[in-house]
Amino acid sequence: MAVNRTTIVRGPCVIDMGSQKFLTKGDVILEVSKKAFPIDTAVWGKLEDRLEDSEVKVRFTPVGEWLSAMLTILYPYMNPSIGSSIFGAADVPVYIWGQDGQKVTLAAAAVTKMPSLNLSARKTIFGECELTCVPANATTRITANSIFTIAAGTFPSLSTFDRTKIRTSKFGVVWGASPFDSIITEDGITIDFNVSVEPVKIDDEGTIDMTLSGVEVTAKLVPIGKSLVNILDALNIQGTNGAIGGSFFTQANDLVITGAASGDPLVTIKKAALQDNFQATWGSGKKRLNDLVFKTQRGVTAGVPDALFSLALVT
Repeated sequence: MAVNRTTIVRGPCVIDMGSQKFLTKGDVILEVSKKAFPIDTAVWGKLEDRLEDSEVKVRFTPVGEWLSAMLTILYPYMNPSIGSSIFGAADVPVYIWGQDGQKVTLAAAAVTKMPSLNLSARKTIFGECELTCVPANATTRITANSIFTIAAGTFPSLSTFDRTKIRTSKFGVVWGASPFDSIITEDGITIDFNVSVEPVKIDDEGTIDMTLSGVEVTAKLVPIGKSLVNILDALNIQGTNGAIGGSFFTQANDLVITGAASGDPLVTIKKAALQDNFQATWGSGKKRLNDLVFKTQRGVTAGVPDALFSLALVT
């Protein structure tokens, strides 16, 4: 069968959310999953499947522009309100502007995976972001366009793009007092954000919302120029701070990561404590020290929980 090659749908896109246009490092993936339940009979076995719920996700990796307005959208859980709706009362739509002249509008989107941060002179900053989409607020899913709309759309202007905002920089790292008041890293710092959500389901509508149930921040780095005794002492597994049942919060310090130039990232992981496994290696051609892993311990001030982390620009 003859095929007109111009009918093959293809090409890149721009993500538009919260009035910010995100160029992406690679592909943008729109994934639709359907969950079914069976109609079973003892005599004939399964007759058919019926729709139990559906889920729409968008995944993309931002190209790396470090801008305050974009950070607010990508990282909505710096000071998380546990038990709250991640979608809120007002829908936040996301637009996928295809270069082929087609626009996909998703009626209500929220971040369910905040991008990892790669703070290094040799890597772009952001990892993958994930958005989850549900029907528009107070709208039944059987309503037309309740979840998505596809229409013709003129590819947006990208005239404000500024390549100098894609920051790759030398980073200084500070964690408390000496000898960790100046840390040089082997390969930069990686920060991961574990966001936990619980779906809110209605019998005849499926998932209509999600509740934020937890956020954890983990930072990893390989230190250069520190001694093994420096690290083992900081791990606090013996002595006064090594008591079983001891608090990591009392051993925590802010982990402050600062780019070298104005406009570079300034990242603070609040009350970061050394946790998880540490390994020292003896071998030919091997560096002695391996990953240090820091995790946030959440503070509370005057009955109000503190932020877990902050993102800013070096001034």
